Amino acid sequence: MAVLIFANGALAWLAEDAERPLKGTLFFWHKSIGVLLLLLIVVRILMIRRHPAPPYGDNIAPRDIRVHKIISHLLYLLMVLVPVAGYLLVDAAGGKASLFGLFSLP
Repeated sequence: MAVLIFANGALAWLAEDAERPLKGTLFFWHKSIGVLLLLLIVVRILMIRRHPAPPYGDNIAPRDIRVHKIISHLLYLLMVLVPVAGYLLVDAAGGKASLFGLFSLP
């Protein structure tokens, strides 16, 4: 999933300076990968809820456990909010986001 996240960022960066026909293609892929990432993160969150991680070892300080949980929750929040914000921007501009042309989001 990390590879898709970084690749999607690179696609957006490349699309900014691209000429017209290529720009549309790059943004199509960017939006499709964004939809895919949103679906994958939802599945991942559901799997984590269903199969929680084993307990932390006794040698890990409670402060470290709290920091780990806070950072993990913030990263998951970002992985949900960034694609949702992208979808809202596309929708506000009158565009459509689709999953590689298979289906469009409402």
